[in-house]
Formats: sequence, structure tokens, C-alpha cells
Amino acid sequence: FEVINTREGKIKRWSADSFTVDSLKMTGLQFIWNVALESRDEVVSRDAMSYLLKISYSALSPKLKKDCTILHNNFTKHCQALLQECVDSATAEPSEDVLKRTANILNITTDYILLAESTHRGVRLLEPHGCTYLGPLVTFNLEFDKDNTMRVFHHKNQKVSAVRLSAAKLAKSSP
Repeated sequence: FEVINTREGKIKRWSADSFTVDSLKMTGLQFIWNVALESRDEVVSRDAMSYLLKISYSALSPKLKKDCTILHNNFTKHCQALLQECVDSATAEPSEDVLKRTANILNITTDYILLAESTHRGVRLLEPHGCTYLGPLVTFNLEFDKDNTMRVFHHKNQKVSAVRLSAAKLAKSSP
């Protein structure tokens, strides 16, 4: 894979274990996706996923990393298309292979997001993906007295101070 793409000028090799990717349209890329998603051996599948992340994000040239939004959108759209294929084939004929492929697509998508978030440096305009997850819904039943009970809805990852503030506002507005 690397030798062919190096000859074609899509990968620049710096040393035996170091290279940068200059083009996302590499020869044999679909084969690596197939190994990552369809291998029955968990170790081989995980290694292929790690390699995919390396050639899709970690080892990209600065020229390709310049516009991260397009890069991220293309990767997630590709994963979304693969996931849709799994959904379509699972509705037609569910199998264990389709479930494994689906799980691998979700794993590589998650790993990509975590990798992109971990390499971000500088001031953020938007919160990282991990911070935007609200978590499961939690319901608090507040009892002010026997006849006055109210419910406060929050999510599991919310700060206790926010729950207290909501409870205080409800207590002030209650008759």
C-alpha cells in the first residue's frame, strides 16, 4: 500500500516508520477499509482501524490538514454511508457479520472523533464533542411539603449547582 502510493506521489516517506499523506485518494484505501470492517480477527481489525486513522488524520500533510472541517465532514460522511449500507443489508438479511461490521464502523468513527479532539490545540470556538454529550436524563422529585411536589429534569453530566439553581427557581415560583 505505502510503496504503491509513494511511487504515485500520494505518500511522502521520511524514514522507515514515518511518512505523510499528500492525497486522500490513495490506491488500495478501500481494501484497508474492508480489512478494518470485515476481518474476523479482532487484532487484525483493530490494527487496520489504527492504520486507517493514521492515514486519514494523524499522518496528513499540513496542506491537507489546513481545512479540518472538510476533512472531518468527508470522513464522517464516508462512515455514515457505510453505516447506511449496513442498515440496508441488516433489514434485508440480518447476520452476525453485519452486526460486527456495524460495530466496527461505530468504533472507528468514535476513535476518529477522539483523535481529532485530542490533537486540537488553541482557543476553541465550539466545545469539544465529548463536552456536548449531555448524558441520560435524570429526574429529581422535589418535595417542599406534603402537598407541594415538583419535578426537575436534568441530564446526568450536569453540575450539581445547575440542579440546585433550577430547584431554587421552582421553589420561588411555586404557590
